[in-house]
Amino acid sequence: MASLGTLSVDIGARTNKFAQGLADAQAKAASFASGVGKVFAGIQISNMVDRAAQSVMSLGKQIIDLAANAELMVAEFETLTGNIGLGATVFNDLERFAARTSFNLQSAAESASMLLGKGVQQAELIPTMQMLGDLARGNSERLGFLAKAYTDVQAKGKLMAQEQNQFAENGINLFELLSKTTGKNTAELMAMREAGQITFQMVQEGLIAATAQGGKFFGFMQKANATFIGQWNSLMENIQSIGRAIGEMILPYLKDIVGEANKLLDAFNQLPNKAEFLSKILQASMN
Repeated sequence: MASLGTLSVDIGARTNKFAQGLADAQAKAASFASGVGKVFAGIQISNMVDRAAQSVMSLGKQIIDLAANAELMVAEFETLTGNIGLGATVFNDLERFAARTSFNLQSAAESASMLLGKGVQQAELIPTMQMLGDLARGNSERLGFLAKAYTDVQAKGKLMAQEQNQFAENGINLFELLSKTTGKNTAELMAMREAGQITFQMVQEGLIAATAQGGKFFGFMQKANATFIGQWNSLMENIQSIGRAIGEMILPYLKDIVGEANKLLDAFNQLPNKAEFLSKILQASMN
């Protein structure tokens, strides 16, 4: 029979071994957890680097797109004005117009192209945009509709029912405005319109008066730009303006690279047997 002392020693030894085993298990668990943590940390760092690289590439593409679109707009305005030097001037004017209003550059450029294409002179473009912008109450879609109605009246030289309805659909009661500049009432203006006697100049004068100081729509773009949406648009336009400036510095180098690549591809496409040529290149690369 074992003595109490012997049992105590034996239990102590067993307890020590159990404790040691438990400590070893804990150490291994901690080591495993540390290893897993390092793996996940490595994955997270890799994902962060990947996302950062993608963000940089996306930003670079956006900057290049901004500059490329600006270059295309300048070329379009050169064609519409018939003057190479005026293309950049028109673009710069519109860029400043967009930055101080609730309109973005794209919508402003589309309306400007319509106005120039229908005969509005470059010197009158921004004042006309200002007038139509106030009438549109800061709404880009409405600006486009009003620019079309305005240029349609200009092209016809007189107000007709179709254009009057276009103005009315966008919240502009032309007879109300014309009554203030002509002194005629609605019935008289209706008769004049049917007789083709309301000229483009009369419509233009009515719209100018409505957007001048004291007019119904005076300063509406300024009011719209003072709103959060207007200020946010100005912020975005100013940031994009910086992006375009950076892109304009990069674009010439990219054009050279793309130009050389196109020369090589054009030469390849002129080959009588492209498949045979590619086969020879592949064979040579494998030897």
